[in-house]
Amino acid sequence: MLPLLSNVAILDYSNTTPTVIFLDNIMEGVDGAAAFGFTQELRSIQQDDNQQRGYATAYSLDIRVVKADDANVAILKDIVESQRKVQIAGYSPDGVLAWTEPTQLVCSEQIDVLQVNPIQATILAPSGYSGGDDTARVPVFAGENLLRVYDVSTGDASSLHGFYETASITTSQADGFMNVVAAAGGTSIRCITRPIPFPWRGKQITISAYIQNYFNDQSDVLELHANWRNADAWGGSIASGFFASNSSSLDDLVTSAPQRVNTTFTAPDAAELMYLSVGYRFTPSVLAGDHVNFAEPAATVGGQTGYSI
Repeated sequence: MLPLLSNVAILDYSNTTPTVIFLDNIMEGVDGAAAFGFTQELRSIQQDDNQQRGYATAYSLDIRVVKADDANVAILKDIVESQRKVQIAGYSPDGVLAWTEPTQLVCSEQIDVLQVNPIQATILAPSGYSGGDDTARVPVFAGENLLRVYDVSTGDASSLHGFYETASITTSQADGFMNVVAAAGGTSIRCITRPIPFPWRGKQITISAYIQNYFNDQSDVLELHANWRNADAWGGSIASGFFASNSSSLDDLVTSAPQRVNTTFTAPDAAELMYLSVGYRFTPSVLAGDHVNFAEPAATVGGQTGYSI
């Protein structure tokens, strides 16, 4: 559960005109607000030996917002009436919410001391990560490290789970470390996470990782990188929806590897912003064999620089 989740955004990403609806959750003074819910509950069955075995997790969001302006009310009603599925994002002092599984909303009206809109979403999904190795994710993430939306702590001899890459990059995981290697030079290439809901314009994000070692023949070739993306990113290629980026050179961040490094970026003030991807970028000065070996990647909105779940 995430207490004090006052900032909530509805990502109407599949609409003909993709839209983000920003909502302020009321946490007191309205009937039902005290029972605010983002909750996740393990569902289980009782076996013959009276042991409980979990089989799925029920995720529920139940918030109260002051009746929105007419434009937002119209969009919310259209979402509900057309049964269009949405994604949800939120943040609080205790972490972030990334509801990646496309889900139908329930939106109604409540007349109390204030006129408010109760907004609810519920799904039942397998517990833990599901999907193909490279795309395995949790349907709903609540915690500090946004990258844990995907199973980024795992990989194999030919891929990093939760990441994808442009041409001329090879990836692997071995001995607990994730490896990104340039296979050719002369052009900008990237290895970044798959899209994570992040519509927060002007919000700062801190990206960190434990750098075991890295190598680039030329200075300032390898960068810790953030891609800001629009609605086209979901379900698209690594280039889909990309419209802005930030980078910090590892040469400036690493003083003596192995070392945990961090950098902070500010999200662009752009109405099209819906998603964030983070990872590594090689500049056009890259040469074949330039690489980085890293572990415990993280992206947080609270400024934390350590690794967390």
